[in-house]
Amino acid sequence: MPLSSHDTDRQDVLTTRVMRRAECWTDHLMVRSKQLMSIQPRGPRTAPNKKPNYTALNSLTTKDNLLGKRAIAPV
Repeated sequence: MPLSSHDTDRQDVLTTRVMRRAECWTDHLMVRSKQLMSIQPRGPRTAPNKKPNYTALNSLTTKDNLLGKRAIAPV
């Protein structure tokens, strides 16, 4: 049976202690906990996106095709 994330979180806690303050009449407690922390390596880097060809937009047929219109020959 696979462990749930709550179970694995519980396994990462090594010790937990509660300490009272010097003034014993307060209800404030300090909690000290030691936990097992591991840093995951980063995934592989992906190639940067290619830049669009803006010079192709100077052509009327490309503009019209991108806009979904019919290319009309200039008069």
